[in-house]
Amino acid sequence: MNKLALRIDDIVYLWLIGFTIMFQNKSFILSILFICFSLVGLAETNWSKHQFEKLLIDTKKTEKEKDSLPGTNESIEVLKNALNNGIEKFPELQADYFLALQMFYLKIGDKATRDYYLEKAGKLLDQPHLRKSLWKYHLEKGHAVIDIQNYDAAKKYYLLAIDGLSETDNKEQLVSTMLSLATSLKIQNSDDSSILLYKKAIQLAEKYGMQDKTLISKSRLGNLLHNNNKVAAEYFHDIYTQSKAMGDTRKHVVNCIDMAKLYIVSGEHKKAIEYYDEAIMVANKADEQSSTSKFASAKSRLNLLKAEQLIALRRYVEANSLLDETEFPLLNQYSDCYKKLLKGKVYRGLGKKKQSIKAFRYVINHCKTVLDEKVHKELNTIYFDIANYLYSVENLNAALDTINIGLKSDNLDLKTRVDCYDIKSKIHEQQGNYKLSLIALQQKNVFLDSLIGLNSIGTYLTEQANLEVFKKEKEIEKLEVQKFAMQNETRQNRNIIFGLLLGILALAIGSWFYSRHRKVALEKDLAEVKQNLLRIQINPHFIFNALNSIQSSFLMDDQEKTLHLFNKFSNLMRQILENSNNSFIPLNEELELLINYMELEKVRSNNKFDYEVEIDEGIDIYNEEIPSMVLQIFVENSIWHGVIPKEDRGLIKLKVAKENNNIKISVVDDGVGRTFSIKHKSKDQQRKNSLGTKLVAQRIDLLNRKFGKKLQLDILDGPSEGTVVELVI
Repeated sequence: MNKLALRIDDIVYLWLIGFTIMFQNKSFILSILFICFSLVGLAETNWSKHQFEKLLIDTKKTEKEKDSLPGTNESIEVLKNALNNGIEKFPELQADYFLALQMFYLKIGDKATRDYYLEKAGKLLDQPHLRKSLWKYHLEKGHAVIDIQNYDAAKKYYLLAIDGLSETDNKEQLVSTMLSLATSLKIQNSDDSSILLYKKAIQLAEKYGMQDKTLISKSRLGNLLHNNNKVAAEYFHDIYTQSKAMGDTRKHVVNCIDMAKLYIVSGEHKKAIEYYDEAIMVANKADEQSSTSKFASAKSRLNLLKAEQLIALRRYVEANSLLDETEFPLLNQYSDCYKKLLKGKVYRGLGKKKQSIKAFRYVINHCKTVLDEKVHKELNTIYFDIANYLYSVENLNAALDTINIGLKSDNLDLKTRVDCYDIKSKIHEQQGNYKLSLIALQQKNVFLDSLIGLNSIGTYLTEQANLEVFKKEKEIEKLEVQKFAMQNETRQNRNIIFGLLLGILALAIGSWFYSRHRKVALEKDLAEVKQNLLRIQINPHFIFNALNSIQSSFLMDDQEKTLHLFNKFSNLMRQILENSNNSFIPLNEELELLINYMELEKVRSNNKFDYEVEIDEGIDIYNEEIPSMVLQIFVENSIWHGVIPKEDRGLIKLKVAKENNNIKISVVDDGVGRTFSIKHKSKDQQRKNSLGTKLVAQRIDLLNRKFGKKLQLDILDGPSEGTVVELVI
């Protein structure tokens, strides 16, 4: 229809031709034909509402059927030309054109023009007689701010869209908007609200017979509840049964994959393979009944997923055969890289080290930017395979470099991290760097404690690891004593030459030796207290629960929350290890450590408490120093023996204030107080808390003696409830 319509200037031009022919008496009939044709064009310049609606529907349908960007540009031109044909008479329809244009401009990557048309639609719909349709703008605006990851704004616009849609009969769009809002809430870690919205969407979809929306809602809810296998299984099984009954091959294949993922999480790899086999069979059957191989790529992808499960079951020969017969009909770099990664695992399982390393090196060098985040994390474990191979052929420097690259990643799993530190310790020992070897061994044992706690194996291996560290410490201490003895013997031999001064020198040496002995004893006491405090701070129970929280977030496929928690955890472990090497640290580092610790404990306790940090003006936290390894124990007591036993939500305050030219740091909680806590603690808890408090007091006393400080620690009852711990520096 738009091709028939004429612009005003075209009509005027036709009239001029017609009248010219008439006045020149050339052909009266021909002039009349020109004028009539122009009048027809004039009638067509202003379209009917039906014409505008049909063009919009046809353009959207055409756009949906094609993917090429040049085609999108053609759709844009069609709609923009149509805007000149009197659409102002139909403002709501004009807004629909603007909204369609903003979607097309987004498709070609022109976000600035997209925003222009989106706001034009919003202004048009924000008129009193059109506000019933303002939900259209709110919905698209929600999608727009999601693109820039502004999830709070997206939540606001989706809620406005839902309010508007609730007053219309467009229930299908209402369900779609609820799903968009639920997804936005999930990204913001508001899982409870997201679950409620998904359930509401399922109820509405089932009520109004929207089978597709029902399946989508259940699928998303099932993925959100992945950590609860029983509930997720109910949803996935329901989806699987419905899609199978519908005879929709694509949905059937997708739901088989979802069911397989569910069994992978629970470690039932054989069951997962059964569902992959079913998906392959359904895809093969569909291709046999069709003239085209629509599922060729899908079947190749399914072969890779099945091969991965065969590898998990150590059926390497079957996996290798399956990978060899898997080819991709189109160039697919992701699948090629994924296949190469699986090949490396198969070779590793078959004991073909050289071929395995060759495949892994290819993946690291060519596929880092191609593979998705889940597979990308797995690449970190490959560094260990390469390092282990280099170590076995005694290429120590190359092995050490490879390990150091792998250890820099926060995504390295615990077992691989333990193995990397083990090889690193051995390499340093072979190279004669005994202190670096000991540091690597200590780091290995920290993560070994976490691994043991995570798998509930017990404490035996931890004790063996600590014994190994103790033996190393004793060996180094023995070497230091021998070195000292040799230096002392040299001094004594020199002093013999000076016979007349023998007595005085002997007395001086005796005095010096006594002073040195006291200093060494003090250093030894400090080291023992520090070692004990470090073991209390790196509490396997805390690490186990913190890693459980991270694992739960990972299994829910919540990458942002997982990364946030893992960064907090890794930073806390690093801070504890680094601070343990120093007697005093800057106040800002201690506050950062305590905040990281409280953040993790807050997640562990299901947000049972809040915390505040108050710092008086004029205090330079970057230059003021505080004894390390002192306050965390009291913060832990405030959390687990103060606010957690409360029925309501607790509050912990960290206060830093000036008092008589001193710095006073207070840990204040509004918990149940010391009397209640002592009555309800087990004997083991009382012993542990008593030991922690005693170690802190010993450390403060030793620091005062060594550095001439006047550090003072007081533990008081709160003014009305709770406990106050004050450290005066």
